[in-house]
Amino acid sequence: MQAKHGGDHTTVKSKMDNVHLAVPSGNSHQASLRRLRKHNPTIHKQVISGKLSAHAGMIKAGLRKPSMSIPAEPEAVACALLRKFGDEEIETIIELLRAGLKP
Repeated sequence: MQAKHGGDHTTVKSKMDNVHLAVPSGNSHQASLRRLRKHNPTIHKQVISGKLSAHAGMIKAGLRKPSMSIPAEPEAVACALLRKFGDEEIETIIELLRAGLKP
């Protein structure tokens, strides 16, 4: 007779043998620490010591681009862009918008 599909998930032994061998991936905190350790040990030490967040460390190391969240309202978009960018960058953004850049 075959065992029940999915295996044994009820005994104490089955719950104790739950081992995760996968390497952290994506944008998780652990994945960021791993990438910083490999690519920029100096910044990795700053993150470990608490001087930088993992996100800030990834940006400083050039492993992640800075980003921002903007509400989907024209006035809020304009205010956020004015806070984030200088005059020259705003002019470039306006030119790109007028040129009809598609996402």
